[in-house]
Amino acid sequence: MEADWRMGGAVMTPAMGGPMKLLYMGFNHEIANIRQYIFQGVISDGTRKAFLVTTDVGLLTKYHIQLQEVPMMCLRLLELSAETEPQLDLLVLTEADMLTHVRTKAADKELAALKRPKRPFAPKNTEPLDVIPRA
Repeated sequence: MEADWRMGGAVMTPAMGGPMKLLYMGFNHEIANIRQYIFQGVISDGTRKAFLVTTDVGLLTKYHIQLQEVPMMCLRLLELSAETEPQLDLLVLTEADMLTHVRTKAADKELAALKRPKRPFAPKNTEPLDVIPRA
C-alpha cells in the first residue's frame, strides 16, 4: 500500500488483527553515526505498537543518500517486514537496502529521461548572418 503525505503507510498484519497505519514519529541521534527512526503502528481497534528502525549515517554518506529520503526507506522496510511472523519491533536499514534504493532511484531517473521528449534544435532564422570583419 502507498504512504500518504504525513509519512504514514498502511500495511496488512494478519497476526495483529487487520490493517495497520504506520506513522513516522521522528528520530534520535544519540549514538555517533547511528540514527534511530521511530514509527508507531495504529491498528483499526486503536491499539498502538512502536517500531524502531536504525541506520548507519556513514553508509548514507557513502551512497549519497539524503537524510530526507531515509524515513521513506524505513517505511518501505516496515511494510516489507509486516509480512513476517512474528512482526519485528526493531529493524535495521542495511547496506543492501541502501544499494537497492540507490539502484531504484537511478533506474527511475533513467526512465524519466527516456520519457522526456527530445526537441531538435531548429533555428528560427535560417539565413546566414552577414559578419563584418574587424579592421
